[in-house]
Amino acid sequence: MILEGTLNVRQMVIVGGLLSAVGLGICCVTPNVPGLALGMAMAGVGQAFTQVQSIEPLNWYFPQLFATVNGISLAGGAIGMMFLPPLSEWRIREYGWRSTLALIAAFSLNAVPASAILRKPSWVRDEQKSETLRSKLKLELFAMYPAFATFQIIFLLNGLMYTTWVIFLVPHAITKGLSLNKAVYLSTIGGIGLLLGRLGSGLLI
Repeated sequence: MILEGTLNVRQMVIVGGLLSAVGLGICCVTPNVPGLALGMAMAGVGQAFTQVQSIEPLNWYFPQLFATVNGISLAGGAIGMMFLPPLSEWRIREYGWRSTLALIAAFSLNAVPASAILRKPSWVRDEQKSETLRSKLKLELFAMYPAFATFQIIFLLNGLMYTTWVIFLVPHAITKGLSLNKAVYLSTIGGIGLLLGRLGSGLLI
């Protein structure tokens, strides 16, 4: 990672958890759209720090079963898609969207104490590296291996498509005549498929 020489995995996840919580906290109290956008951007950066960096410890403890444990780890997102939409919709109706975001921000803080106890196991050797930014990014791989570059581009586009349906599914269902309660449950169905895929993919490799 680019910041790996400055912060270790534990510190990066702690920073990510704090950014997510602070960003969502800003969204709870901001009176305008720019403040909301700033808060969501901070929360997005924090979530990226947390999710990306939390993959490496899986390889420390389960190098031979990495695909399986990574699928289990990523299953949290699928479970969230199954249960959080209806729960959030109910909480917004009962307590308002600011209170709902405050609760999600509090959940984001769980990454901080969880990361504070994270340590690299003794059997994993520390490697001190002195690398430039260019060597860390390994941009030459895209030129050396066109198939790898093609795969990464397609994977990026796939991620864009995945994000699109998550964003527009509920509003589109509402325009087709479904009530908000029923439209929210469509995300739950999508989460079930995502959960099966993430758990099953690790077992099949």
